Amino acid sequence: VGARHFAIYFMDVDGRRELLVSDPSLSCNQPIPLASRPVPHARPSLVDYGKATAAVFLQDIYEGPGLAGIERGAIKRLRVVSPQFRAAGIGSNGNSGPAGGAMASTPVSIQGTWDPKVILGTATVQADGSAFFEVPARTPLYFQALDAKGHAVQSMRSWVTLQPGEKLSCVGCHEAKGNAPPATATPRALFQPPEKLEPFFDGPPRGFSFIGDVQPILDKHCIRCHNQRGKTPSGKSAGKTPGDGKAFDPKTHRYVVPIATDGWRYTTTNPGGRWIKPHFDDSKWQTAPGGFGDGVPGGLPKTAWKTTDIWLRRTVRITEPLHAPQLIIHHDDDAEAYLDGKLAARYVGFTVRYEVRPMPEQVACAIAPGEHVLAVHCSYKGGGRYIDAGLVDLKTAPPKPLVVQKDSTVRPAFSLLGTQTLESRSCRKWSDAYKALANRRACNWINVQSAPPMLPPYHAGAAKSRLITRLEEGHNGVKLSARELHLIATWIDLLVPYCGDYTEAMAENLVPKYQKFAAKRKRLAEEDARNIQALLGQTAEPAAQP
Repeated sequence: VGARHFAIYFMDVDGRRELLVSDPSLSCNQPIPLASRPVPHARPSLVDYGKATAAVFLQDIYEGPGLAGIERGAIKRLRVVSPQFRAAGIGSNGNSGPAGGAMASTPVSIQGTWDPKVILGTATVQADGSAFFEVPARTPLYFQALDAKGHAVQSMRSWVTLQPGEKLSCVGCHEAKGNAPPATATPRALFQPPEKLEPFFDGPPRGFSFIGDVQPILDKHCIRCHNQRGKTPSGKSAGKTPGDGKAFDPKTHRYVVPIATDGWRYTTTNPGGRWIKPHFDDSKWQTAPGGFGDGVPGGLPKTAWKTTDIWLRRTVRITEPLHAPQLIIHHDDDAEAYLDGKLAARYVGFTVRYEVRPMPEQVACAIAPGEHVLAVHCSYKGGGRYIDAGLVDLKTAPPKPLVVQKDSTVRPAFSLLGTQTLESRSCRKWSDAYKALANRRACNWINVQSAPPMLPPYHAGAAKSRLITRLEEGHNGVKLSARELHLIATWIDLLVPYCGDYTEAMAENLVPKYQKFAAKRKRLAEEDARNIQALLGQTAEPAAQP
């Protein structure tokens, strides 16, 4: 209704016109003049659907800016990884970084990879930087350059899919697409057929799983000491997910420092490293009530905040001994809080409500009657922005824990147990160990929300992770095998995946929903395979006549 009907006319300079085309069933506009010309040459297809593989040729991995400054010979192998894309949206969490914030649907990590990762294997990088290897066709792939330790020096942040029989060639690492290959001697990799990938796991390729591949190492070497549930690494974030804290419960908690109230001093200019100290002079800072930011879910904004960073301080007076003081905080995005100059909490990402979260024991136990300084810093990464914090306490003292005598050589520490807890927003059962180690103060993986420009070699990864350094040094006398170290390093370089597939550790009641959509995808793939077989039957060469 109301649609206009157009016709095409020829009109001269005097306005005379002649009808050329009018179709009552089709409105005609935007005519394009056509002229006959010879049929251009059509490049024949290189696809051979009779094959199941394709091939990749790399002339010289050291050519191009991707490995600038890396000594020739340092790259030993090329890892080939296949990201597995989700079939349905089940739960969510968030990512944040230099490129802004993003929602991760059907999350398989905390602030890490969006997809489970199947390691297809590794290929040899020859001394001249060349490589020539076979890959499965019609499979999404990306590549990682590995050093002698098996650590990723550079990672491809996109992916490629090859058709059966197709051959892909690269000049080097991140070379410009218009660059011609340099004139060199025949690369060594071309003196032999394409190499078959060396398997990473025994058996067929599968998704890398923290639960199945890393947790057994922790069970063998670490949980003898690391078994205190509810504790977090001292001075570290436990890598909490949005919604992982507890909501304020007036039946069990009382406010010591209320939220969304006056009393804050703030600045949006970096005050230097001593701003967390109790006697720091903040008299020139502005005063305003919290919270700071805009209308994020669950927020109570009272003061506008439009910059990238904000620093807050307030002096609080405690009038009586506290039972079990905890922080209550709503942050969007990354935040850190200090009490009397000591780190009380550090969080990555964002929350969608005010959440009650524990502080390190040595910080909580130091809150005696008298004056204390609460200092908070928050960084905006993209999307909404908000920060506000306070202190709460239990209304009654918690029962004293049962003291169990243990081997005197064991030093109890935060939990690296595989015990899982369902997190309602993500619909995933994250383990103690994963939440403790998927933590940028322990593992420095590439941020999925990193900026688009090319990252330099060794920008992040196992080679830059404190966890790997400590394990290599033999933390607390623990000696891991080369294989065990390599597994943990690979987990970091794959961007800390928790699950080997989308249903691993998913809330059980939602697994059938995901499997329904996965089965639909499988049916479509089978139909596609049948169509290809039918096409091959139609294009087969006729049998020779006797």
